[in-house]
Amino acid sequence: MRALSFLAPAVVGADRGNLPEPAPPAGLESVNPASPIIPMMNPRSHAQDPQRRKADQDLLFKGLVIALIGAVVLLGPYVSRSSAVQELLAGARVVGWFALALGVALLGRRFLRQRR
Repeated sequence: MRALSFLAPAVVGADRGNLPEPAPPAGLESVNPASPIIPMMNPRSHAQDPQRRKADQDLLFKGLVIALIGAVVLLGPYVSRSSAVQELLAGARVVGWFALALGVALLGRRFLRQRR
C-alpha cells in the first residue's frame, strides 16, 4: 500500500498549487461543472467551425442546383417550342424526378444538420 501513496493526493483532489483549471477543448462544455468528464457539444460551435460551414454551403448549393435541373427537365416539355427538345425531355422524365428528389433530399439534409 505504501507503493501507491504517491497517487493519493491526485485521487483525493489535493492542492494543485497555483495551477489554473484546464480549459475544455473548443466546442465542448461540461454538463455539470462538478463532473467535467461528461462533455456535451455546444451547438453554437458548429456554426463557427469553418469546415462545417463549408460543408453546409456545399450541401445547399448542390441541393439547389440538382433540384433546379430536375425541375427544368420536368417542365421542359411544356415550355419548349422545339418538338425535338420536347421529345428529348419527355423521355428523360424519370431522370427529372430523380434529380428533383435528390435535390430536395440534399436540401433537407442541410437544414436538418443546421438545426442540430
